[in-house]
Amino acid sequence: MIGAPGPALTPSGLAARIILFLSLALLPIGGVAYVQTAKLNEESRARSELSLSALTEAAASGEREAILRAFGAAQALAAAIEADRDIAGACSQILSTFVESSETYSFSSVIGLNGEIECASNGLVGPLPDPGRIAGWVEEPRPRVTLNPYGPFSGESVLVVSEPLTQDGVFSGYLTLSVPSSLLAGSSQASLPGNVNLMTFNAQGDPLSARAEIERIYPRLPDTLGLQSLVGGPPHSFAATDHEGVRRIYVVTPLVPDMVYALSIWPEDSGRVAAFSPNRLAGTLPFLMWGASVVVAFLAVNRMVIRPIRQLGRRMRLFARSRLLPRASLTAGLPDELQEMEQDF
Repeated sequence: MIGAPGPALTPSGLAARIILFLSLALLPIGGVAYVQTAKLNEESRARSELSLSALTEAAASGEREAILRAFGAAQALAAAIEADRDIAGACSQILSTFVESSETYSFSSVIGLNGEIECASNGLVGPLPDPGRIAGWVEEPRPRVTLNPYGPFSGESVLVVSEPLTQDGVFSGYLTLSVPSSLLAGSSQASLPGNVNLMTFNAQGDPLSARAEIERIYPRLPDTLGLQSLVGGPPHSFAATDHEGVRRIYVVTPLVPDMVYALSIWPEDSGRVAAFSPNRLAGTLPFLMWGASVVVAFLAVNRMVIRPIRQLGRRMRLFARSRLLPRASLTAGLPDELQEMEQDF
């Protein structure tokens, strides 16, 4: 109908078609940008994970050195008493002399396969206060580290290192060394921020030491994962919710492979663990780029093409209705192609 308003924008219109083709042109660029952003985030996370693992290992280096020294001492004692183990009083004398000359160890003993103390640094022999502990050890002889929060002989919390004993090449019991837990606290010069918790645990998932009271750390452990599930493998990090419903970052690193592990617990808002939080802005940058390009293209096409064509269409409809030509010309600022159309009209 002559004199009707111009057609509204439709999916088949010029602007919609330009947006469609521009989107197709930007799709490869946006895909490359998205992949590069994902790789950058992954590399950033890997670097952050290595940094956190190094900090955790450095902070727990005192515990690791104390445990390794205790194993070395236990192996040396095991070799020293192997020949004199059956001589009455000789074994206890060796252990007593060693403990008295050392400021690191508070107690040492030899435990037989029957769960009884055969000799000890304090001269006491007889059944263990906790005989059930040795029962499972006999079936699988190997070096072990455990925590006894109430040492029956030292009267304090001790870290117990147990080294298998052999007699004529046959497994015959364990030699134990007790390290007071108080010597482990602050034994490393490296430190973590005050809002970060650090603890160590053995391959069975039993806690060994902590920089704070272990009872205070329990609520901050992962609510769906036990410590034993964290055993094995290289250093790694993960995010999880603790028993209090707070999301935290956990870093696990082996101190003594297959025996002792360190676990550091970081608040999610810590600057060092920022890479573990998803970078939503980086993920949306390709979409923002596409949106900005489409808006700029639409504004440019609308200003230089669509608006002049609509104005020219209105002039044509006006002329068809009244046979009058407009006085003002549209040629100013128009592209050459539209200026030719205006002149032809």
